[in-house]
Amino acid sequence: MKILILFYGVFGVEYTLFEMEGERELARGIIEGIGTKTAINTYKYPDGETEHTVKEVSNPVSAIKWILHTLTSKTVIKNVEEIDAIGHRVIHGGTKYSRATIINNEVLNDVVDFSDLAPEHNPFNAQGIKASSQVFPSTPQVAVFDTAFYSTLKPEVYLYGLPYQFYTQYGIRKYGFHGIGHLCAAVEVSKLIHRSLKRMRIISLHIGRGSSITAIDKGEAVDTSMGFSPTGGLLMKTRCGDIDPLIVIYLAAKENLSLIGVENILNKNSGILGLAGTTSLKELAEKAEKGEKRAVCALNAFVYRIQKYFGGYYVSMGGVDAFVLTSRDDDSVPLIRSKIIKKLEFLGLKLDEKKNEKCCDKTMEISTRNSKVKIFFVPRNEELCIARETKEVVK
Repeated sequence: MKILILFYGVFGVEYTLFEMEGERELARGIIEGIGTKTAINTYKYPDGETEHTVKEVSNPVSAIKWILHTLTSKTVIKNVEEIDAIGHRVIHGGTKYSRATIINNEVLNDVVDFSDLAPEHNPFNAQGIKASSQVFPSTPQVAVFDTAFYSTLKPEVYLYGLPYQFYTQYGIRKYGFHGIGHLCAAVEVSKLIHRSLKRMRIISLHIGRGSSITAIDKGEAVDTSMGFSPTGGLLMKTRCGDIDPLIVIYLAAKENLSLIGVENILNKNSGILGLAGTTSLKELAEKAEKGEKRAVCALNAFVYRIQKYFGGYYVSMGGVDAFVLTSRDDDSVPLIRSKIIKKLEFLGLKLDEKKNEKCCDKTMEISTRNSKVKIFFVPRNEELCIARETKEVVK
């Protein structure tokens, strides 16, 4: 059974093809610059080598057709009939969707309706679904929601200190994001140590374009750093994370900004970029090691907020059995993992520095033998988890 995974966003469209027998990844790539004459298709071969192709891609349908052409021209598949199902990563499912589901008109309309809650993501997710349905008209399409994992949050966790009517009328509450990635990482650790998630308290840290941290107790999410939107929580690459809400009003007045102008600052020009002038965690770590003041400040701020959330989740769950760190490629920086765990040693976490330096492409324990809380590195692979859920829904 071959399953194609698509994530259509403001950046373009990511695609990954799996052969589910043996869960083999057959192809991976990303098309960026959709709507231009110089769109770039970066195709990654199984051996890690990449190939870049440039052409005009006017719309989402053209992008999906290019993906199909790429897969057939590389002889990964012979024709469209070889793809048995398509799984779509959808950022927001509101409180309606607590699991993956076959996409029909109602589901697609819901994805569009939830755009009010995720204007930076759901409109693009919907475009990808529509385009994919045109290119693969007879292939089952499945939506896997980032927010679904957090359907288990309790009211004391998801409610804000605002008038209750704003929750009932407008759905203002904590939703949480990166749920697919956090659950995927926890499952991989469970498999590695042959221990049921039902018997574990896990804190999972996701580092990427956005970063978040989630508390998982007995296999269910009990809290997470992101809130009503993916902007809340940790300091991120370009997002500010938690701030005093009155800063929004103050900035708008001082800079004579519209709400959209303030939103651009909070989401696109803040975080590590705003503090240190870079979005590369590797570059940030290198500059910090050289003693560059802004880099040191940004790195310390990034690490401190993670440690603060970890401490809160440790208390709320009454302890932790495993700390799981998940990232991909350039976001996997040993120095950052080391700095995060250093101040957590008094809680029983001890990092094996040699293992920490080596981990990059497989799930592995990176704690010492006498660490009371086990520490694991898991390469990010939400696509595989989406493929698994897609397979189950289709079956």
